Amino acid sequence: WDERTSVVTPDEDIFYLVALLRSALDNGEETQSLEYLTDQNHRILEFCVQEGIDIKQYLPHYTSEAEWAGHFGAKWDKFRRNKMQFDPKHILATGQGIFKPGLIPQPRAAAW
Repeated sequence: WDERTSVVTPDEDIFYLVALLRSALDNGEETQSLEYLTDQNHRILEFCVQEGIDIKQYLPHYTSEAEWAGHFGAKWDKFRRNKMQFDPKHILATGQGIFKPGLIPQPRAAAW
């Protein structure tokens, strides 16, 4: 992998992708409901963390800076610097909620 990118991969030379591809059904069966499957996914992720299994989510749904920092690992500082340099107004990729307004200090504009 090109180390200049922000792509997140495990530190090992060999790693595996495990994907849970599911379909929620609205048929009255609790174990097929979206809520049940979402909860089960969260429990699987919690198990991995508790057991020390290094995981990276393909489509993460983190809600805090600490969670995003954990996802990016050693690349977090570089990722923050790049964001500050190339997108200081937080215009790009707002949907992920990685950087919220005020998270990265903005340089003061010159008063003319």
